[in-house]
Amino acid sequence: MRQDSKAELQRINQHIERLPLLPAVLFELMRHDKNDEKYYEKVLELSRADPPLASFIIGYANSAGSAPNKHITDIKVALTRVGAHRIVNLLTAKSIAKVFVPNSDEFKILWQHSIEVAVISSFVCRLMSDFELDPETAYIAGLMHDIGRFTMFSIIPDSFKEIEEQGWSDPDELYGSESESLGFSHAEVGYLAAKKLKLPELLCNAIRYHHNHKVWGSNIAMLLQELVIIIQFSDCLSILIEKNPSWIKWSDKELQENIVSHCIRPEFAGVNFPVATLSDALPSLMKNSQHLLESICAV
Repeated sequence: MRQDSKAELQRINQHIERLPLLPAVLFELMRHDKNDEKYYEKVLELSRADPPLASFIIGYANSAGSAPNKHITDIKVALTRVGAHRIVNLLTAKSIAKVFVPNSDEFKILWQHSIEVAVISSFVCRLMSDFELDPETAYIAGLMHDIGRFTMFSIIPDSFKEIEEQGWSDPDELYGSESESLGFSHAEVGYLAAKKLKLPELLCNAIRYHHNHKVWGSNIAMLLQELVIIIQFSDCLSILIEKNPSWIKWSDKELQENIVSHCIRPEFAGVNFPVATLSDALPSLMKNSQHLLESICAV
């Protein structure tokens, strides 16, 4: 790394040290196994002991997005209606949004991409029957995979905008432009930010390696391998959609061909991504992403 790059990264790290921590209740929720059959009861127990969390759950259960027939005041009814997993995902997004407030067009574009990657990752994970990874972890990792870009935009906005103006067309070009121009990438910055925010180690490493195409088939933990390639696939698909606004008019065959050619790398050998099912569901997934973005921007 060049000397000036090292100094810049050190400056970024100093700013990262001043980032506010995420709510303690979120750390507690992340600590529990989402596949545990008692997960719902644990979330309910925490919400009853944490007034802000209880208020958040009841507020969302009564929101337009949930659209109840009558006003809900009971925390158990509210949590049952919304779902424990969805509440944790929403709370995570809201908490991150309070650190990186979506108050500019650039930030909103970053948020839109991150939410799309989260939604796609969760959907794909549900269809990967031979994967041990759970969809909720895939969602959270997708939401946070570009936290380094959020951090760079907050701390070195001029350098961030300079990279954006170079007109990259896929995630690998972005990564290459950052490395060449700055001497470091948003994946490195994201890892530093994730450690500061005290995210689980699996998420920290997924953020760190989400541009490393040598992860699949390596000797690192299989759960991390699965998480990284799902993020890489979903990242490429979100960018494909962003760069091709007319995608909605493509035929099923065109969409599937583009997904295969732009999102599935040779290094993913042996992985059967659910391309046909995904292409059918994509309009609905993008609509869901838009609704989530509107919720985040209402922070």
